[in-house]
Amino acid sequence: GPYQCQAAIAALHARAPDHGSTDWKQIAGLYRILRDHEPSPVVALNHAVAVGMAEGAAKGLDEFAMLATEPSMTSYPYFFAARGQLHARNGSLEAARTDLTRAIELAPNEAERQRLTEERDAL
Repeated sequence: GPYQCQAAIAALHARAPDHGSTDWKQIAGLYRILRDHEPSPVVALNHAVAVGMAEGAAKGLDEFAMLATEPSMTSYPYFFAARGQLHARNGSLEAARTDLTRAIELAPNEAERQRLTEERDAL
């Protein structure tokens, strides 16, 4: 069920000694299952991020393309932040800057705006 999927995802994140050691392939699979149980744009976004980490930025961006028409994503800062990070990993720096700038505009607080600004400015 959905709670077991969420718990398994959290456990995989917690067990990884660092970001690079995270089992993104398994996390992507769990988000796929979770999406079947509880379809939502945010679950689809998390799945797209996990695919991007497991299978490469280009594959993740393909998943993001399907989400881009979702009305709730047009004002969701984490959509733009995550897509910007995948664009950066894919070498599309101008697209990354554009997305990160949009995430900054939508960020709910100063701490997040500052972190995103530093990330964008480092590109």
